[in-house]
Amino acid sequence: MKHRSEALRTLVLVFVIGLTVPLWAFAQTAEKDALRQRIEWLSTTPDPVIGGEPIAATEFAPALYARRGYQPAWTEAMLGDLYAAVMGSAEHGLAPDDFHAVLLRARLGSATGFSSPAARADTEIIATDAMARLAVTLKYGKLDPSDLDPAWNLSRDLETDDPVGTLIEALKPEQVLPFLESMNPSSPQYDRLREGLSNYREIMARGGWPSIPDGPMLEVGLQGDRVSTLRRRLEITGDLSTGDAADPTVFDAALESAVENFQARHGIDVDGKVGPRTIEALNFSVEARIDQIRWTLAR
Repeated sequence: MKHRSEALRTLVLVFVIGLTVPLWAFAQTAEKDALRQRIEWLSTTPDPVIGGEPIAATEFAPALYARRGYQPAWTEAMLGDLYAAVMGSAEHGLAPDDFHAVLLRARLGSATGFSSPAARADTEIIATDAMARLAVTLKYGKLDPSDLDPAWNLSRDLETDDPVGTLIEALKPEQVLPFLESMNPSSPQYDRLREGLSNYREIMARGGWPSIPDGPMLEVGLQGDRVSTLRRRLEITGDLSTGDAADPTVFDAALESAVENFQARHGIDVDGKVGPRTIEALNFSVEARIDQIRWTLAR
């Protein structure tokens, strides 16, 4: 009886293993076949679009997945890291929507990006295209997706002889963010621009700054509403300490020093007087300042 029971358990175990392994292998094969078919579509379709957005890496992605044997690379955790990097690209003056932010969020938030072999294949292409775009843009400056050559193949090579191999190495758990961070420019000037962009965005969120009305040159000793407006303007950008003046309508030495600081930061002749050139710079909107920094960061 004991031997019969053990034999029965062994038979059941063999039967279960016989069912499980083929199902697991079938799932893997189905994913690889779906990805292979989608990659073939990508490489043969002019101006391919997924989810309403153009895919640029029509040579790079096929080369990458061919080398991987069409084995899917992305996990949900890796997709989350990529989405975080894409949204963080705004800190570099970039537009997250240029890197499939909407598609990534939709596939990450609903988990539909991994719900079937076909959905997973599209997720692979979208994520790989987004990562390649972002890496090159961080490294070399803004790429306009509408201007990308349909045969774009990562020709700038990310400073490596094997860009495909470089990205394959990055397509591993906990490697996506470090790889993209390594693409960030590293210089004191770049860091100052990023800090300035963050500060100006905070100022914009608080309502920006007032414009100085036209009028005569402002200098030490003058008094009036234009002086108090100038004072508020320089307090908002941190050029002047807040609330130190006995009479905010009076142009005093502290305000003169703040004007000199502003002039020096904006490449204006430093004289502490507010004439037409300084007023023009003071009245440059915060939105325009943000656009100016974004352009400089992303060029």
